[in-house]
Amino acid sequence: MNDGIQLAIIGGGQRGRAHVKESYDVRDANYLYSDRSDEYPDRLYDQYANRVPSWVDDVSDLQPEIAAIMDPSEEERRKTSEICERHGDEPELFQTLDELLATAEFNAAIVASPPAVHKEALLPLMDGDIDILCEKGIVTTLADYDEIIEAHERSDSTFYSGFNLRSSPYFMRIKELLSDDIVGDLGMISCQEARGPFFARYAYSREMGGGALLDKNSHDFDVFNWFVESDPVHVFAYGGQHALKENNNVKDHASVVIEYADNTVATLELCLFAPFGERTRLYELRGDEGLLRTPEGDQENIRFFGKMKRDEYSVRSPKSSGHGGADYIQMKRFLRCVQGEEEPPATLMDAKKSAAIAFGAEKSIDDGIEVQITDDYNIEEA
Repeated sequence: MNDGIQLAIIGGGQRGRAHVKESYDVRDANYLYSDRSDEYPDRLYDQYANRVPSWVDDVSDLQPEIAAIMDPSEEERRKTSEICERHGDEPELFQTLDELLATAEFNAAIVASPPAVHKEALLPLMDGDIDILCEKGIVTTLADYDEIIEAHERSDSTFYSGFNLRSSPYFMRIKELLSDDIVGDLGMISCQEARGPFFARYAYSREMGGGALLDKNSHDFDVFNWFVESDPVHVFAYGGQHALKENNNVKDHASVVIEYADNTVATLELCLFAPFGERTRLYELRGDEGLLRTPEGDQENIRFFGKMKRDEYSVRSPKSSGHGGADYIQMKRFLRCVQGEEEPPATLMDAKKSAAIAFGAEKSIDDGIEVQITDDYNIEEA
């Protein structure tokens, strides 16, 4: 075992393997956008230039090792460990969390298990001052968020909330444009997402996944909060089960309206019964000087429509990384946080704020009421 970053993977399923892949992509790279090859032209700057350009992000010092994998499924442990073995790592394999916590040696952890079992991992990891990247939703009740936040305040652990869209070059560029006041005074945001049903089986249990709006759209609610820079205060939603009605208690569609303290209004539409492969995620941001629109099926261009002009902005992303390059950049940022060189882009309180919108929307649908979000991001009838 090396003296650097030793990672434990808690939850070795599909999402856990995605994190493993990105950790090796970062480890094998010289520069952030390189093709993970010593022959890539960016490396020539080291050999022939008197300085490396400011746009080059050297990641050659990031050398994480996968030290341990925990998953109840022997098959999932095997699939994940095989990826590690191909990259020269020989992680210890564990069937239970107790076994991993008792004997494994690691200084950072990636928690990619179902949300309902996150807390049982997060509390002892925080007690041990282990740095953590945790998939959203962090936990499945607002009371559990409070417990995790309190535990983190007592800990020296770094907590990285897995809102990977904050590391997406595409969404970071939109944030920059908003910060430059390109649309003027932002007044409305909308997101429309249509996709096929969930892949993970736990996602069909509200108790295990927290419900579709937490499990799927906490990303989008966090993006709304990030863009608006104001607190959500009211939520109203419609939704239910239209096509996916058997063997699950999770909504397959919803329309959610959020009012912010600064009077910005955000709307989200979710559909989980679109044809497979026909996935759409469209954003529009409207202000008094114009609007930004994300073209369908395109995370390379952002369109601006103003009073006197139209424009288009192109965005470069790592092509081989998931979520439009977000997963790769998120892994790099997390590893820098473990080194103590960066701070996470979203806090645990940001995570609770996003969850409050999701839980508020679920309650609004269930009870047919408008929901108020309090100053401490709890929910009550308006």
